Amino acid sequence: MQELIAKLQDAIFQNPGPATGIGGWQPYKDTMRTSLRPDGTPSRRKDKTILERMTNGSLYLHYNGASFQSCGLWAFLRQRYNTQDNKHIIETLCAEYGIPFDQASNHMNTTTHKRIITIGDESQVCTIPEDIVERSINLHREDALRFYLNGILDPLVLECAWDLYRIGITNDNQPIFWVHDRNGRCRTGKIMRYTNDGHRDKKTSGSIIAVPFLLKKSGMLSEGWEHVDALFGEHLIDIFPDQTIGLVESEKTALVAAVVFPKYIWLATGGATRNLDRAIGILAGRKVTVFPDADAHEIWFNRFNSVPGWKVSDIARQKAQECGPEWSKCDLADILIQQAIQKRTSLKIA
Repeated sequence: MQELIAKLQDAIFQNPGPATGIGGWQPYKDTMRTSLRPDGTPSRRKDKTILERMTNGSLYLHYNGASFQSCGLWAFLRQRYNTQDNKHIIETLCAEYGIPFDQASNHMNTTTHKRIITIGDESQVCTIPEDIVERSINLHREDALRFYLNGILDPLVLECAWDLYRIGITNDNQPIFWVHDRNGRCRTGKIMRYTNDGHRDKKTSGSIIAVPFLLKKSGMLSEGWEHVDALFGEHLIDIFPDQTIGLVESEKTALVAAVVFPKYIWLATGGATRNLDRAIGILAGRKVTVFPDADAHEIWFNRFNSVPGWKVSDIARQKAQECGPEWSKCDLADILIQQAIQKRTSLKIA
């Protein structure tokens, strides 16, 4: 198996084809094997725009053959071979370079093969100064979302979850969902405007604002500051190394789920297609249950269902099928909030 990886890796990087993508990048070999570019020159690039340094250009074997880990490298290969079929790309590469591949003899299945993902060197990523984060956390004011959730969920548990995720607040009482990496460094933050019914305010302009944008505008961050994303709640995974992970899309959903099911560590990707590769890399070896939104179930099922040790829940999709169009974009938070409201109503009637 390792010999196949090495041969395929060498073959591809000996003839990488024309430079493509952001800034005309070239694919790199795994830095554990070589520090040279494909043309033999020393690799000293520090261009953070190259898809998080293309996570060192690592390769891994998937269930239908050998493939690149980095989405940037996949884009390179798809363009080179004019196809979106990853399996076809792998078969073509093996045939082109004379590398024999027999799926049965390599035992590539969900029980014997683990996908190898590395995040790469993130020691020099740009971060938001901690004093800015702390000031927003220490304001101790209540925004519309917290006020709404306090009326539905246990206020004491909600306060603990609020502190655990280090959620801040703006001067005009809007929540700031700070994103800390597993080393505790703040990578970014989102200011999210909510209405009194706990839903995001989609009518007001600027209902979602990236904090780095405001800090750059005010001169508190340099123009050269570059955003490298992380998972919301990522700072908790090493603090609670034995707990099962719950992975959701939105920060609000992670917060609500953390109140209702505190025995899980809840993380959010921040979007239906954001940070999916990072989630696999960061959470390698952990027990993970994935809870996709109803309208993103297919995307997340295709991405995560084959990851060893991971399960994909279809609770949101089932809810949408049962309740009709108004629930077509529901998520786990919508379901948990509805259940909490129904429970409180039944208690009052009793």
